[in-house]
Amino acid sequence: MKKRVLAVVLFLTTIVTCSFAYSNIAGPSSICKGETATYTLMMPEGLDVTWEITGNARIVSPLGSTSIDVQFYGSGNVTIKATSIFNQVDTKTVKVKSVPELSIRQVFEFFSNTKLTFIADPEPYSQGTYNWYCRNNNIEYVSNGKVNIDMLNPTTVTCYFYNGCGSAHAEIEPKFFFRPTLVKNKK
Repeated sequence: MKKRVLAVVLFLTTIVTCSFAYSNIAGPSSICKGETATYTLMMPEGLDVTWEITGNARIVSPLGSTSIDVQFYGSGNVTIKATSIFNQVDTKTVKVKSVPELSIRQVFEFFSNTKLTFIADPEPYSQGTYNWYCRNNNIEYVSNGKVNIDMLNPTTVTCYFYNGCGSAHAEIEPKFFFRPTLVKNKK
């Protein structure tokens, strides 16, 4: 009888252990700074789980043994770690975005007197959409954060940036460096 009970216990332990071998943490993997999200370890409710947070976030309210609420208060990557009673360790990396800060810089190239290049510099972890505007001028080439403009009429260059958490814009007054024209000396 003891051998049968032991065999059944070993069998059930093997089934339970194997069923959690592929568990993971459910919840968003990208979020905005200041938001709160729920993360759940995919295993039966009621089992003990230890949670750890590394990065600019904190646990604000445990929802039970397999779920927690996490508030994100900074930009960058946050690691959420859950350890089950079976010593199964699961981790999830969450990318935290913020409302971007934006600046524009002019790249000085000496191949043209009127074609100017501008680059937008968002803060790290701010991937998003750029929209460039320059009144009465021809925007020739746009590659996300870079733009080439044929400056027919010197005017302010504006860039609008949106990343899902908010938007920002920046302006710059263009600076011109005129290329010298070589003139042959007459004698």
